[in-house]
Amino acid sequence: MTWDEAKRQILAQEWARGTSCAEIGLRLGITKNAVIGQAHRLKLTGRPSPIRGGAPRKRRPRLPKVTLAPLPSAPITSAPPPRPKAPVPAPAPRMVQPPPAPSPPPVPTPPLFVYATGGWGCQWITRPWKCGELPGSNVCGQPRRARDSSWCDVHRAVVFTPRFRAEFA
Repeated sequence: MTWDEAKRQILAQEWARGTSCAEIGLRLGITKNAVIGQAHRLKLTGRPSPIRGGAPRKRRPRLPKVTLAPLPSAPITSAPPPRPKAPVPAPAPRMVQPPPAPSPPPVPTPPLFVYATGGWGCQWITRPWKCGELPGSNVCGQPRRARDSSWCDVHRAVVFTPRFRAEFA
């Protein structure tokens, strides 16, 4: 926002009339804080605060200070006789439990390896591998012609479907 001379004159006139900053801002199309800032820069006369203070608050009366008188010194005669101690109850008999049975030894689990069928067999997975099966028993295994492929011709055609065939299938 730029202040031109016409806006400054309007600000000075309205300020002298006692118009509120918000009203001046509405007439000029600016915020009231911009009006206040420009008024300070132009060093216009100060105004009383629009916030009116109410009646002064009543203070609570203070409580009078209390001073404690010293305690009278009484002569110390003798210590009171010791109290008799209460008899200590005998501990309740504890149930003796037999030691827990030893847990069975853990079943050894075979290490997890990724098995390869070896040779030139197709690596197409036909079903999930189950524990206890021979490695490679869940793959196709048919011979593959292409050395750079992992699948036989049938499964290679499934994996690499040309776009035009997929659209018309």
